[in-house]
Amino acid sequence: MEDSVYVVRPGDDAKLRYELLVLRWANMSSMKITVPGSRPSSAWGHVGALLAIFAATFLYHYLTLTFPNVHFVHLSRAQQILSGELPGRDFFDPGMILQYYVSVAGLALSGHTLFGEVIITSLFLSLGATLTYWLSARLS
Repeated sequence: MEDSVYVVRPGDDAKLRYELLVLRWANMSSMKITVPGSRPSSAWGHVGALLAIFAATFLYHYLTLTFPNVHFVHLSRAQQILSGELPGRDFFDPGMILQYYVSVAGLALSGHTLFGEVIITSLFLSLGATLTYWLSARLS
């Protein structure tokens, strides 16, 4: 059986659409029904959107990031960890150990400059925006 393509236009009546769908399910699997202007959903389109959102938000946060005074609290504690002190033993720790050690990694990789903290902060803010988009696209 040769492949048949039937184009359903928005002005076509519902009876014709129903007949075409019945024919499709009556073992005529080679018949394709297309609607002009519609595109199949592509996983690569979503991946591209996620990458674009991540890149745009990363660039935005990288270029406009400022550190408020409160940000330097965990940076000073990360600096103390880099100098050999331990949280809870050598300085007071209110329970933000993961934040300290992520900042330690950034400080160590950037040569004890704030550049590492800028990259880490921009990375996590961009990741949060990208995951928010992904979750909202998945749920809607």
